[in-house]
Amino acid sequence: MMDTAYNRVIEMGPKGIMLPETIHLTLDATHMRCPLPLLKTKMALKTLAPEDILLVLATDSGAKKDIPRFIAHSQHRLILEAQDGAIFQFYIQVGS
Repeated sequence: MMDTAYNRVIEMGPKGIMLPETIHLTLDATHMRCPLPLLKTKMALKTLAPEDILLVLATDSGAKKDIPRFIAHSQHRLILEAQDGAIFQFYIQVGS
């Protein structure tokens, strides 16, 4: 279970991980090529409040390593990284 303010869930994610009830913003970067998914993710995170949840959807293979790498070196937290077919999904909790 996640240690966030959201303790209700909308569904079980991959590997039985509980997803937050509220996704505050979904960024559809599915047809963007590198470096746009990462740049748009950075911009979207700036528009959200601490502890909000951003869902990023991307198809560019560069996003699979770029987004987690950026999050690992930021105040944000990658809650879940999953793949549904060709679409990479990143659930990110905004840091303070």
